[in-house]
Amino acid sequence: MGCTSSLLRGGGGRKMKMSISDMVVFAPAMLIPVPSDLHKGLKGLVPKDLLDRLTALRNRIILLSEDTNVDDSAIPEIKQALEEYLSVLLGLTKKEYAAQESVQFKWRYLDDGRQVSSVLSSWFEVLCVVYTLAVLTLIEANMLLIPKQYAGSSDTIGTELQLGLALENQKATLSVKRRLACEQLTYFTQAHYALCGEKTNEGDVGKQSLFIRYKFLEAKAAAYFYHGLILDKSNEPFSHINAICCLRAAEDVLFESKKACLNFCLGRPVTRAPLLWGPMKHFHQKIPDTASKKFQMYGCLLDQEKGLQPPPELPEFQLSLRPDDYELPAVDLAWSRENWDTLGQPLKVHHI
Repeated sequence: MGCTSSLLRGGGGRKMKMSISDMVVFAPAMLIPVPSDLHKGLKGLVPKDLLDRLTALRNRIILLSEDTNVDDSAIPEIKQALEEYLSVLLGLTKKEYAAQESVQFKWRYLDDGRQVSSVLSSWFEVLCVVYTLAVLTLIEANMLLIPKQYAGSSDTIGTELQLGLALENQKATLSVKRRLACEQLTYFTQAHYALCGEKTNEGDVGKQSLFIRYKFLEAKAAAYFYHGLILDKSNEPFSHINAICCLRAAEDVLFESKKACLNFCLGRPVTRAPLLWGPMKHFHQKIPDTASKKFQMYGCLLDQEKGLQPPPELPEFQLSLRPDDYELPAVDLAWSRENWDTLGQPLKVHHI
């Protein structure tokens, strides 16, 4: 998850001033199918009524995607059309029907009209459908989590929302808050490695990588902050010194996150810096103040230990938020041989 820019297009002949675009929630590019001749490749392999149904379902997806804006009202209808098409499409992937490489499927990006690819494979078609379902689900989740009027000031994931709720809950302990911050740190680390392994548009990867680094540093600052507060309450030897080291590390990392945010905003496309909100608004105020107070209280201990030492390692926790595995739907019952009408052309004749 990342961010990109949004520009307001003005009408008429008035010359509009150039301005840096606002921040909005980012979702990967939307794909839509390009008309493909299913009858040419599948004639004689599957019944005509099933072939007509496949064509109609695919054309409906094209129509819905091109004629509607992808907003909260259009998404459910497009997703339903994709899911209906997917269950029928999966029949083409079964070896017993000999139709895996019978159709040249074509897809393109919705925004700029570029043709993504034209592949002679039903599995390619399945992959594109599942990818589009995932993108629509992500957009739908963003719309539910973030009000449109505040989309310019919100960059978050589920764990950051949990951390924000924990800050407002007086019963939430420091240990709970530290765990959430450490989990968020792990999630952004995983996102970084996953993004590095993807072969996507170089410009998009660059912007997303800058975003991940910026949020990674924010999460790291929060983790060090709570780890320092917990160590400060301990009675173990050197606990206060370790606490100061953590708090100073939190302050330094928070400063680095500000520079990372600037680098992210300057990356193409150039965007405005997001406003502080939720937990990070709290940390930007609390971390410097707490670090300064603790440094004044225990400065003499640091003099005895010859200055600041590297902060202790952050604890590792088992991740509490795990996505459910996606399972492909069952193949539509129309692919049952006993439901087929007599083909107009035998399979052997078709392949000769």
